[in-house]
Amino acid sequence: MSSKLPDGKVCNDCVHIARCMFLISCSPTEKRCDWEPSRFVQKEEECPDCDGSGQVAGAYFQEDGIATCDRCNGKGLI
Repeated sequence: MSSKLPDGKVCNDCVHIARCMFLISCSPTEKRCDWEPSRFVQKEEECPDCDGSGQVAGAYFQEDGIATCDRCNGKGLI
């Protein structure tokens, strides 16, 4: 029995894709999960504003000109 993944998501968007491909031979492009959709965990992506560094340059009011990225809160991932 398979169930639908969250809207707009495919198996390749989940951190468990390698495990599912090995255990149940799923395809990365599938929109239905043969394991358990509640286990779906979105992969984190590199923040486009700071290129994954967590810091942005150009803050003229700071001594070193570096500030924490507002989009990812300094994590570097979104």
